[in-house]
Amino acid sequence: MPSDDDRLEDSKIELIHRWVKTGAAAKEQVGAVRPVSLISAKELYYVEFQPPVKHPPPKVAGSGRVRSPIDAFILEKLERKVLILSLDSTQVELLRHASFDPIGLPPSPISS
Repeated sequence: MPSDDDRLEDSKIELIHRWVKTGAAAKEQVGAVRPVSLISAKELYYVEFQPPVKHPPPKVAGSGRVRSPIDAFILEKLERKVLILSLDSTQVELLRHASFDPIGLPPSPISS
C-alpha cells in the first residue's frame, strides 16, 4: 500500500474524477479536461484509457452451438482456423474434470 506521503493531491484526484465523468475522452476530444500532468499523450492511446465499445456478435456458420454472445466470438475464431467446437461434456465427464483439476485424482466411486 502506498504511504500517506504517496497520496495524490486532492486537486489531481478531482481532475481525474472530472476526466472520467466526461467519458475519459481521447486527446483529440479532451481539450482542457485531460489531466496533462498525469497522463501523457502517448498513454492516452493505451487500451486502458479507451472508452468501452460494444461489438455485435459475429455471424457464424455453426450458430446452433451458440448459447451466449461469447460463444459466437469463440466460434468465429475457430471457423477462421477451420476448427470446430468439441462436443458437450456429459455430467460424468464434468465430474471427472472437477475432481482431476484441483487434486489430480479421479472422483471416488459412488456406492449405493
